[in-house]
Amino acid sequence: MNEATLVAGALILLIYLLFEVFFSGWKQELPVSVSGLSAGMAALSVAYGLIGFRMLINKMTVVAGLTSYVLLSASVGTLVYSTGGVESQYLLLWVVVVLFSAMFGWLTWLTTWFATHVYFLLLLLGTIATATGQPPDGGRLLIYMLALELPFVVSLFLWYGQSGGGGSGSVSVASETVGAEDVDQDVLISSIAEGVVVIDHESRIQVFNPAAARTSGWGEADARGIDYRSVLKLVDGKGQPIPEEANPISRVFNTTETVVDNNIRLMTRNNKAIDLSFVASPISRGDGSISAVVAVFRDITQEKDEERQRAEFISTASHEMRTPVAAIEGYLALAMNDAVSKVDSKARDYLEKAHESTQHLGKLFQDLLTAAKTEDGRLQFNPEVIEVGALIDKLAEDVRFTAEKKGLILEYDFGAGADMPEIAGAQVVRPLYFVHADPERLREVITNLFDNAVKYTPEGKITIRITGDETNTVISVADTGLGIPQEDIPHLFQKFYRVDNTETRQIGGTGLGLFISRKIIEKCNGKIWVESQMGQGSTFYVSLPRLSAAQAEQLKRQQASQETPLAHVTGNVEL
Repeated sequence: MNEATLVAGALILLIYLLFEVFFSGWKQELPVSVSGLSAGMAALSVAYGLIGFRMLINKMTVVAGLTSYVLLSASVGTLVYSTGGVESQYLLLWVVVVLFSAMFGWLTWLTTWFATHVYFLLLLLGTIATATGQPPDGGRLLIYMLALELPFVVSLFLWYGQSGGGGSGSVSVASETVGAEDVDQDVLISSIAEGVVVIDHESRIQVFNPAAARTSGWGEADARGIDYRSVLKLVDGKGQPIPEEANPISRVFNTTETVVDNNIRLMTRNNKAIDLSFVASPISRGDGSISAVVAVFRDITQEKDEERQRAEFISTASHEMRTPVAAIEGYLALAMNDAVSKVDSKARDYLEKAHESTQHLGKLFQDLLTAAKTEDGRLQFNPEVIEVGALIDKLAEDVRFTAEKKGLILEYDFGAGADMPEIAGAQVVRPLYFVHADPERLREVITNLFDNAVKYTPEGKITIRITGDETNTVISVADTGLGIPQEDIPHLFQKFYRVDNTETRQIGGTGLGLFISRKIIEKCNGKIWVESQMGQGSTFYVSLPRLSAAQAEQLKRQQASQETPLAHVTGNVEL
């Protein structure tokens, strides 16, 4: 609206300056004229469009646009009236003004419709009476009125009709993308403590609330209308720009799913990196396509610092406590050794319980230390090319005794995934699943999932399965146990979270195993999730990027070339 007012006002001023001020002689050759009153209204319109509109747009969006329309109507209406009315060569400009009349919703449209109709009716009567010396006949007046109604009908279809018949039409800070239909919603968005940014399908910022301005260092007016990548400069923990495919906003446009990222940083306008809690959600059209993305974020730098301090304390305390706990465990083991000491059966029972509790305490300290290392990046991670089938083969044999000890059946097989085994005579040719991961850490994850399955399965079986396709390798651990309530599943991989009910309360655990497993799998660029129903068991899935045989061989050669043989370092020394 403001752009239309600026263009019309500038055009009227230009014609006035050319034909009335600088080159008045041209009027004899071209029937063009603009009165001083029209030029004055046009100058006022241009001044408002350049200054006043920008002052009002951030506070009263609808009022700012409506003022632009009033000035546009006054400028063009004065021009038409002063240059012959219905005989004016500028009459087409008035038709354009009428096309914008329904832009502001039904109430404003009704007021505008009444005002413009009365104005135009007076214009018709005045100019026709002046030209003919008598009032216009009814037929001619009817033709003019019908000609005036046609632009109104088009205006209703363009603006009011598409707004669904409600609210204030389509005027908002983000046009159809945002749907903020009145001043109250602008006030609501401005009052939100978190940064709120709306990006349209052309990657331009349409909404940028005050909290977003404070966090990013960008002014609200400066950020609107430009590419969001210029304002929301997202970086990783090392200060490097994140790739386009990892950008939360780009991911929403590509996947149409909400993205939550609490490990991202924003480089402000003053080149200061701050930690963010970032949520990007899609705004969908009626046909299911995405028209815009809403990003909500807040500064969590202080929270991250406090979390790092807590992790450092836990790491130090766990490390220091492991030594006395190990000593207590050792002395208890000696006390239970018949070759060292003689105790009666009742005392041995007490010692065994104390020994089990000490082992549990030692496991807790170890898990706390591992969790702290995964959060601050100190956890050692040595990836190499692994054939998952061979790894799970050996692991299944190692853990089989644990399942059978509780009376459970352990099954291990290759599932019927996209990569089916081929039958060659009587032999099954098993597919090879190569991944790039730390074998010890991957073993730790699968062992933890298996131990959980054993603990929460009173009877039945546990199945370890490998499936995959050309891009992913999926390892699953399924049980026929208690199952997990649906409300607990979203929180299951959080730190210290445990399902709390009468059936699980008696089962020991630290609440850190699944948290550590998630961190390890994420380090391998994979995913871990669970599917479960109460009373029907649970299935935990680990998905890792699959390497082709050629990729695996190439990575092996690269790793081998980076390892220096010991003989080259120490020489050939005979001992």
